[in-house]
Amino acid sequence: MGFIQSKNEYSLFIQRRNSLICVVVVYVEDIILTRTDIDAMQELKAALHILLSIKDLGKLSYFLGIEVGYSDAGILLSQKKFKRELIHDCNIPLKNRAVTPLPLGLKLQQEPGEPLLDAEVYRSHVGKLNFLIYTSRPDLSFVVQSLSQFMHHPYTSHLQALIHTLSYVAQTEVQGILLSALPKLYLHAFSDSD
Repeated sequence: MGFIQSKNEYSLFIQRRNSLICVVVVYVEDIILTRTDIDAMQELKAALHILLSIKDLGKLSYFLGIEVGYSDAGILLSQKKFKRELIHDCNIPLKNRAVTPLPLGLKLQQEPGEPLLDAEVYRSHVGKLNFLIYTSRPDLSFVVQSLSQFMHHPYTSHLQALIHTLSYVAQTEVQGILLSALPKLYLHAFSDSD
């Protein structure tokens, strides 16, 4: 059908015809379609239905754990459900809500405190946070990278830092990535001067 597979993301296919662009994302049996022309979109759906017997679920609202919300400001990608499940399933009491991903001034070290008896809990939650940063929370990248350094042999101080991070995730549950509906693309970057 004239689609070219992306070299950077193998599940992404792009078709260009004159000024029309069509983008298809395929993951196992889930497909996302978008096109610059609505009539051409209907033709594509009909062609795919003949080939694959697809079912049109309408406007994208949920894909691979990512929730998609629409507003005049743009499209918001978030994982509220995943975050709620992460917090609920952690079985760690989160007494206080945190406003920073790690306590201010904290420098994680190799062996402060007692070794954890059950390191699997620590590893599991750091792994789930890792999934979160790659999909909708890049603001947690540094913290998760820091916590990941101690997955082979975590100590109680590392668990306390993880609990703080989970408290921050609970506090910022609705945070996600906004794909702005502005006609121009603006790059916004933030940096911690520490």
